[in-house]
Amino acid sequence: MAVTKVEIEAGECISCEACVAECDAVFEMGDDAAVVKAEAQNPEFLAAHTDGIKAAVEACPSSAIKVEEA
Repeated sequence: MAVTKVEIEAGECISCEACVAECDAVFEMGDDAAVVKAEAQNPEFLAAHTDGIKAAVEACPSSAIKVEEA
């Protein structure tokens, strides 16, 4: 199944940058925490990066990354 939506739960990110290391096409560091890049709001874009997103979810020590799949 492909990822169609990804978000980072506010307040749960500990700024470890694991998601950026796993999938820098989708994630970047903001001022205080990781954020999802603007272009990653497109389900077709996300589908192309499903493996990296799933790796980021697994690597996140605080379980801050939430995804929807279709």
